[in-house]
Amino acid sequence: MVNMQELHALISSGKQPTILDVRPPTEFGMCHIPGSRSMYKRPRNFTLPGSYIPFSDVPVKDILKDPKAYVKDTEDAVYVVCRLGNDSQIAAASLRDITKGLIIKDLTGGLRAWSEQVDPTFPIY
Repeated sequence: MVNMQELHALISSGKQPTILDVRPPTEFGMCHIPGSRSMYKRPRNFTLPGSYIPFSDVPVKDILKDPKAYVKDTEDAVYVVCRLGNDSQIAAASLRDITKGLIIKDLTGGLRAWSEQVDPTFPIY
């Protein structure tokens, strides 16, 4: 787990970490952390670091059913976020269970925490 201040510090340092948003497309369209990618709406060429295939329109439920089909070991870190932190915990745990080299971090408190701790203008819904 990582808190939002840590992620914000990483982004502010000029690095662009892989932030995987597991919310439905409508919610992602309303608001999202700058630079994050939706599990549902990604450019066709977007590939999760170390993944076997591009994540083009792959629902999180499919990744949870068979995470090994989507991720292999790598040195890169992936930050998983959702609205409140519950769905991202499940997705992160599933990905973590099948990887050894891939660092999977769940963002504690979800986007609500981002609004409370980093950007008070970020919409809460």
